[in-house]
Amino acid sequence: MSRLILGLISLSVLVAVVWGYLDGDLQIANYFHEISDSFVVHFFHNITVLGQSEYYIIPSLILYFYYKNRDKINAQKALFVLNSVILSAVVAWVFKIIFGRFRPSFYFDDGRYGFDYFHLMHNLTSFPSGHSATIFSVAVAFSALFPRYRFAFWTVALMVALSRVVIVRHFFSDVVFGSFIGAVTAYYLYKFVYKERFENV
Repeated sequence: MSRLILGLISLSVLVAVVWGYLDGDLQIANYFHEISDSFVVHFFHNITVLGQSEYYIIPSLILYFYYKNRDKINAQKALFVLNSVILSAVVAWVFKIIFGRFRPSFYFDDGRYGFDYFHLMHNLTSFPSGHSATIFSVAVAFSALFPRYRFAFWTVALMVALSRVVIVRHFFSDVVFGSFIGAVTAYYLYKFVYKERFENV
């Protein structure tokens, strides 16, 4: 990925986040809040769990220790997925703590919207979306390891990230920035660390 492309993507993310905060977040959240009993929302409730980091951390750890003394390249692949998820989670949590954004539930309960900086409380850690960071880090990692199926990985990632907005657990801008964090951290981890390891094992 060239600097130009990364710059354009970063700019697009920034524009989307700012637009979301100033206008789009509440419009989108209000829409899905109004149709919360619909089939669409129930469907996305069922797939949002795919953004939980433990579903990738635990299997990756198991595979790493299984292959550690048997197959070095598969051990490194498992470690790559593991570290992609962990790194994206750490970066996301740094932003979460700094920004302390109210989750949508606050807005619908008593009209509170925006940021209350430097918090660890779950309901004040909406920005960015951790589920989105996780699933996009996994999508990028899996796409690097199994490029033939990258379209499927990215499709699943988009649906899981979208689910956070549809079930009104996050605002649109939370999901955009979380997805960006997950994709970028996994990409650069591959580019600067694991690509060379895979080639030299």
